[in-house]
Amino acid sequence: IDWSGLMGLQDLNPLPTGAQTATVLSVEVVDGCGGENLFDLYDTELAAQALWTVRNKTTGAVLPLTSVAPNAGTKRFTITLASPRTTAVTVTLAGVTELSAANIVGFEGGTAEIPAP
Repeated sequence: IDWSGLMGLQDLNPLPTGAQTATVLSVEVVDGCGGENLFDLYDTELAAQALWTVRNKTTGAVLPLTSVAPNAGTKRFTITLASPRTTAVTVTLAGVTELSAANIVGFEGGTAEIPAP
């Protein structure tokens, strides 16, 4: 995609893919304009744990993360939770300010739901 003519912010959406367990979540990160996987552009930047928030879908409580790791083979990010979950969760990428500070400019983070394991 040629991003040079695009005006305004684009959504940066986590997309649950692959196996989801009680402690490990697997997500692709795609643009909201065409669904292109952005792993190759931002694999290092998006591996920053501070850019991700996982919440219990029912209570809204934040679930602590142990790590966020890029997987070049699948072009996904593996998010490891500090404790097992028993409910559905939401996975949210950071906002414009935080993404820009991480050199991911022109995007705002989106949210995805991952069902209970």
